[in-house]
Amino acid sequence: MKLRRQKSTNVGSLPHLEPFDWLLLFFINTTMLRISVAYTIGPAAASFLYRVIAVVLAIAITKHALKSRNVIDLILIVGLYLIAVMISIAMNPRLESILGVTLSKFLTCLGGYYLFSQCDISRSLDRMTPYCAILILPYCALILSSTSIDHYNNSEYFGISYGIVLQVCLLLLNNKHNIIILLSGILGTCVIIFAGARGAFLCVVVAAALALVFDLLKAGRHGRVLYILATMVVAAMIISLSDEMMVWLQNLMPESRTLARLTSENYGYDSSRLTMYQTLWDAIARDPFQYRGVLSDRLVGANVWSHVMLSGDGSLAGTYAHNIFFEVLYQNGVLLGSLILVGLIYGLVHAYRFANSKEGSQELRLLAILLGCGIAQLMVSSSYLINMHFWYLLGYVASTFRWSERESNGQDRHLLRKMHSSLGDISE
Repeated sequence: MKLRRQKSTNVGSLPHLEPFDWLLLFFINTTMLRISVAYTIGPAAASFLYRVIAVVLAIAITKHALKSRNVIDLILIVGLYLIAVMISIAMNPRLESILGVTLSKFLTCLGGYYLFSQCDISRSLDRMTPYCAILILPYCALILSSTSIDHYNNSEYFGISYGIVLQVCLLLLNNKHNIIILLSGILGTCVIIFAGARGAFLCVVVAAALALVFDLLKAGRHGRVLYILATMVVAAMIISLSDEMMVWLQNLMPESRTLARLTSENYGYDSSRLTMYQTLWDAIARDPFQYRGVLSDRLVGANVWSHVMLSGDGSLAGTYAHNIFFEVLYQNGVLLGSLILVGLIYGLVHAYRFANSKEGSQELRLLAILLGCGIAQLMVSSSYLINMHFWYLLGYVASTFRWSERESNGQDRHLLRKMHSSLGDISE
């Protein structure tokens, strides 16, 4: 008797995944797998496994790109990046110390860009959601139950949370209306709060808020009224119970780094960010049109965070601007930097119009998730050159342009067929 996999939203009856779906599922869960191995077997095994996975994924993505003949944009991006980096190192020789680690992270992000630039990405992610629910459950159990993890001082807090933030948003904001999927998303959110970075929690909040706004804009008049009333009721409940909720959560997990910051008076202050922003702004104001080169903000960060040493171990890689606007404007100057930011905004507006033109809310929800994970994080942390979620977003934007081009070409062919048919009728 043969068992048939049915296309269902029930986790107990998993949807069929295409080979590309499996590749995508494996790719976005790599960090979660690495951390799981690190805490069960050891860091050395996790590091070795991560390198093996990286090689396997690189081969699989390259093979897929060559087969689908979608390599031109990848070659163009890599070429422009290498030229920009070489110019930057020629201007700032000390940046050579972080070339290796930055290049490897960039190439990994490029793999994410390629996967999300495929035209069927939203459907692939939708099919993957039940599998993400299954994968995230043991991970959450491991993190929440492990007594070897110091949740406040743990150096892996960044990867623990950002490694699952995309999956958590997919689980929370999907349209499947499945209780197991929803509970998996809630459990993943608990891991982010208890053992992760506050920036990852911010990504979840922003993604949920944007999804609500997009749904509100797409709904009719009566739907908007219901959305607004429901939002007001939920917001009032959260505000009225916020103090009690915080006390309960802190009692449940007193070691939580994020909860400690949420209840402190200096939640928004961390790691001299304000000093970094002011230093970059002063430099931009002194010479607004100077091109300083990519990665150049790392040298400013090394001075702001005096404990970071310039060495060849890649430690300088963590001294980025922690804000995409300051980073782009400082590196490229006001003129070129503004053009880059305007181009990004144009792409995002196009992606929104494309998603809004589709039936249902699946595309808009995906855009909300990618904006929450890709842009919100870059407002307070990370760098656009090495942030995987930002390159997921860029890939999705590229896919919307490809879809629009396909639809336009299809409409043009349809019009040509009608014209030929009309001319044939006239000639008869």
